[in-house]
Amino acid sequence: MRWGAAVAWLAGAAWLLAADADTSQYIRYRIQAARAKSREYQAAVDAIKKEASRRPEREQNSVCDAEGNCAGSGLRIHLLSSPAALTFCRDCDPREQGSFATIWAAAHGPPSFDIEAELVYSVPNDASEPLVNPVRGAAVLVERGGAPIITKVIHAQEAGAVAVLVIDTPGDCSEAFECGRLGSSSGGTGFAAADPASRWQHVIIPVALVTRGTAQRLVLQMDATEMHIEGMGSQLVTQ
Repeated sequence: MRWGAAVAWLAGAAWLLAADADTSQYIRYRIQAARAKSREYQAAVDAIKKEASRRPEREQNSVCDAEGNCAGSGLRIHLLSSPAALTFCRDCDPREQGSFATIWAAAHGPPSFDIEAELVYSVPNDASEPLVNPVRGAAVLVERGGAPIITKVIHAQEAGAVAVLVIDTPGDCSEAFECGRLGSSSGGTGFAAADPASRWQHVIIPVALVTRGTAQRLVLQMDATEMHIEGMGSQLVTQ
């Protein structure tokens, strides 16, 4: 009996040592993965800064009125909740001279909004990870897919964006926002209505869906450059 107990004890000790080794290996793996991810993001930031250094400063190309109010040199938008619409143009006042497009506002978030801002593409473009490009004070264009919409919105809001335009990247929506499984704007509710309201309780910026056709019109007027960013692949970058 004593010999059997000793064998059992040794077997148990060996199992614990193996489990401890596996745990240590797993922890080392997680640390290495986190460091690699950090390096990828830093490389992305460096790439964006390098691209930006090749361009004139925004302030040098700004369009300013007599009172010193300046519009950025990129694409500016005016996002309005009622009527639900988007106007946009380059180097002008989108409220006065902008092209028109319809939007479908999110069911959650601010019930009313009236936002004017420069529009930039998020990096990563689908905003499935925290944004690595400067977006503070700007509206952000993000692609649908890759992560829940609320995840994209939180990433944009945490980066300082003042609004989010979500592209219907798969092309599920008609111009009248008949969007199949996403629902329809004619139903009187906003998009993402199926999301629990509790998940959106900290969202304070407006969020709207735009069709793929509208997104193509926006991108054509954006000062965007396609870049390959390590860990993200090909990304559209705006400065």
